[in-house]
Formats: sequence, structure tokens, C-alpha cells
Amino acid sequence: MPPLDANVVAMVQGTAISQESLRRKVQERLGPSSAAMSAAKVASALEEMIRYEAVYAQARAAKFEEQPEIAARIKNLIVSQFIQHQLETEDPKITSEQLREYYTKHGAEFLIPASARGAIILLRAASKMEPEKRDELRQHAASLLLEAQQMKNEADFVRLVQRHSEHQATRYRGGELGWMTRVQCESTLGPELSDALFALKHPDDFAPLLETPDGFYILRLREVKEAHMRPLAEAEELIRYQLCRQHQSHREEEFYARMQHGLDIQINRALLESFSVPRPEQEPPALPGGRFAQRRLPQ
Repeated sequence: MPPLDANVVAMVQGTAISQESLRRKVQERLGPSSAAMSAAKVASALEEMIRYEAVYAQARAAKFEEQPEIAARIKNLIVSQFIQHQLETEDPKITSEQLREYYTKHGAEFLIPASARGAIILLRAASKMEPEKRDELRQHAASLLLEAQQMKNEADFVRLVQRHSEHQATRYRGGELGWMTRVQCESTLGPELSDALFALKHPDDFAPLLETPDGFYILRLREVKEAHMRPLAEAEELIRYQLCRQHQSHREEEFYARMQHGLDIQINRALLESFSVPRPEQEPPALPGGRFAQRRLPQ
């Protein structure tokens, strides 16, 4: 057997383990530690590398890589690594003109919808409440609305809410609903109350008394913000991200077109059009005491 080269520490079935690869293995084991490379650590690292190469050699000899599942994994690894290598991320140079052009063409993306901040008082009405009782509650709610409209002091309104409102989420914060867009308000309170709130135009305006299946609502507008565009300075980071994505998507399309160029690619259209995927069989419903309905318990 010929002697090994000067920089080769070991040879396994024709595969050399170099001094540099052994040094990296030992350093990998030591990590950031400043401990010295003892003879035992070096020998242990070399043994690990020999085992690895021995297993690989035996796997190659057994043509293990030709097994369909393993071959598919190797193929996937090659494809994914090749794509990554070919499409390494590069930051495109985006000019201020490109940012402004995108901002102008995609204005809807930067439109901040109108929002309102309101307050409510709810007097609940039971679903089976007698008509006379409901009329009494309606009159009581109307008197509270009139009282609220005449109040000049915010503290008085807060006390009114705390005494009478049955909307537990807002009762102890003066009926405060917080800032909501029309969509958020509709999701929280329903379309009728949302329409009523956004119909109000000035702070401290009250909507007419609202009657719903839940009861009677007194609705007050505290503040309103009109719809407006987000300034370009605030949107710049998002626009830059979108332009980078567009750039990367364009590069990918060009890459896949380049990969297919010049290759013999054929598609069996007739087979493709008749192609179908069978639906998975549905398991029957389970019954108490057994897994499936048609299975009988052992006698």
C-alpha cells in the first residue's frame, strides 16, 4: 500500500481525510473554548470522521443512493441548492422616483379609512318582554338620551353611563368604544349602530335613539377622523419591500424560463385533461363506545 500524502491523515476506501479537515472537526468540537487540542480529542475526532466515511463507502457500494426514496431526496437537495445558488438575494437599487411612482399608482394601499370614537349606553330588553314593558323601557331610554344631550360636563355623562348602561365592556369607562373604522364598528356593534355612528359629523353629536333586538342604544360621537393618505415618508419602507419582492419575482420568472430553454419538454395533453385525483375515503361517524358506526363491538 503506497504511503499517504504528507497532508493526508487517513484514507478510507480512496477518500482522503486531510489534516485541515481534521483540524476543523476538532475546532468544531471545542467551539469557542480556548482549550488545547489534546491527543485524545484529535484521535476521537479522527475516529468519528473515519466512521462517517466508512458508512458512506459501504452505502455507495450497496448503491443505496439508487433507491427511489433516497434518489428523490438527493434530487430535491440538488435542485434546492442550485436554485439558492443561482438566485442569491441581491438588494436592488431603488430610487426615490420608483418609490414615488409606486406610491402614486397604488394609492389605495396607503389609504387610511375614516374612523370614529364613540360612546354608548345600552338598556337591555329581554326577548320575551311584554309590549307594555318594552314601551316603558323605550320611554326611559328616550328620557336618558334627552338628559345626556343637555349635559355640559363630561363627568356627568360618565356617571350617567355607570348608573344606567348594561353594556359591561364599556360601562365603567364612560361608555368609551375607542377608535374604530366602519368595518371594525360593524363587526363589533353590527351594521345598524355602525351606520348611525358614522352618520354623525361633529363631536358630542348624538344619534337618534336606536332600538335593536338587544334593547335600546344611546350613541354619542366623541371624535372623528376623515379618511386620508398615509404620507410617503411613512410608507417608504413598505414600498421598498414590495419593490424588492417584485424584483425577486421577476428574477425567478427569468430563471425558470432560462432553465427550460433548449430542453425537450413534452406534455401529454390528453392524459392531463383526463387526470383526476380520487377523493380520500371518508371514515364513518364515530359512536360512543366504539370507533366507527358500522363496526360492531365483540360479543
